Amino acid sequence: MKYLKNHILILTAILCIVTISCSSSNNLYDRGQFQVKHGEYEDAIRLYTKALKKDPENPNILTARGFAYTVVREFDKAVEDCNRAIKLKPDCNGAYINRGIAYAGKGEYDLALDDYNTYIGTYCVVPGAFINRGQVYNKTGNYDKAIEDFNQAIKLDSGNVLSYLHRGRAYNGKKEYDRAIADFKKTLDMTTMGPIQAEAYRGKGIVYYRLGKYDMAIEEFDRALKLVPRDADSHFHRGESYAMKGEYAKSITDYSGFIKLKPDDYKGYFSRSNAYLKTGDFKKSALDYKKAYELNNKLDGSPGLDIDYVMGGKWDMLFQLYNEYINIYPEAKEAYFNRGYASMRLQKYEDTIADMTRFMEINPDDMRSFMLRGPSYQSLGEYDKAIADYTTYLETSPEDHIALVYRGVSYYSKGEYGKALADFDEAIKYQPGYASAYLSKGETLEKMGEPEKALEAYKLYLEIGKDTASPAGIKRAEERLKELTQ
Repeated sequence: MKYLKNHILILTAILCIVTISCSSSNNLYDRGQFQVKHGEYEDAIRLYTKALKKDPENPNILTARGFAYTVVREFDKAVEDCNRAIKLKPDCNGAYINRGIAYAGKGEYDLALDDYNTYIGTYCVVPGAFINRGQVYNKTGNYDKAIEDFNQAIKLDSGNVLSYLHRGRAYNGKKEYDRAIADFKKTLDMTTMGPIQAEAYRGKGIVYYRLGKYDMAIEEFDRALKLVPRDADSHFHRGESYAMKGEYAKSITDYSGFIKLKPDDYKGYFSRSNAYLKTGDFKKSALDYKKAYELNNKLDGSPGLDIDYVMGGKWDMLFQLYNEYINIYPEAKEAYFNRGYASMRLQKYEDTIADMTRFMEINPDDMRSFMLRGPSYQSLGEYDKAIADYTTYLETSPEDHIALVYRGVSYYSKGEYGKALADFDEAIKYQPGYASAYLSKGETLEKMGEPEKALEAYKLYLEIGKDTASPAGIKRAEERLKELTQ
């Protein structure tokens, strides 16, 4: 109910227009209106429902009940009531705006905009109509149009605090942070209403977070939570700020607070999973990631390769993470791939082969596994198996220069120099700037008794790879050049 509670001023203003412009009322309807004014929406719905039993085709009562349904987040019922009201009285203006609010609550923003546009273009306009439409523009990332609507609302009523609050969010979305802060400060100057103040403090905190000012962000989220302790979003964003400071225990506490308030939102589990990962609690990290994935299957099937662990070469810790995740969720195909990759970096080639083979069984159309299992076979000296994997991969990606070079190296290791040379030449054709192909080609040409061609390949390697080649590769090429030119 949080979203709509913060916008009751807008909705009530529009409701008042509805009560004037639609059909007559009765005693039950009037009592329902009284309950709405006092924030008792469930009681209002019961009274409107009784009124409709006596007068089932009264668009005014239907619109009023539709409004109450939007506040208690029963959006489908709200849409149904507004549809009936519009069918009975096509010019029942409040039904359009209330249906737009219900559509926005359902995330059906195009339909919401249609209703707001109808209302604004056809009927007498109040600031709340522009504020509601501006919020939809904010949700869809159309910040310029949102700002236009909030400006129009301010022009109609410069004392409506919500215009400044939501315009601040639009400026934040546009990365015009100074203007965003100014609007949030204006909001705080204009109201003493705790929930709206909390939203303004949170808005400032998000701006400071985006500017990398994490301590200042935390101060703003503290202020928001002091006013509204159950502000889930402030818990989440403060958790993100603590995480950026490396204070993972505090971030875990905030993510847990968010999860308690929004148990069906994957973000809390996802972020807490990352925080647990940073603290080395791999089991809890895996459990949280599994929950996040269950709530949002657009995520990868397992935790990603943490950049700090990758850059720090902490492959053993990543191996432990994926091990825990597979124990918890053995169907997680991506976990086998990631664990296999970690194993390869740890030179546990048999483990990599086992994981890539399992990954292929679960996801046979994903060719990436062949490019990890192949090098593992190659490192173990099982060249025929490596060549088979590279060949399978190249059937779907024939221009992959890296796969061609890898297969060429396997052919070279078997003494099949003609096939190796063909692969190196093919790789060079597709990617002339891939230096490693020239080094391998030079070594192959030497084995084939063509030192002059090998000399040319080494020269090209040193020229092309002067900024990218490994020190060991450069040293080897320089040694071969020196020997061949003596």
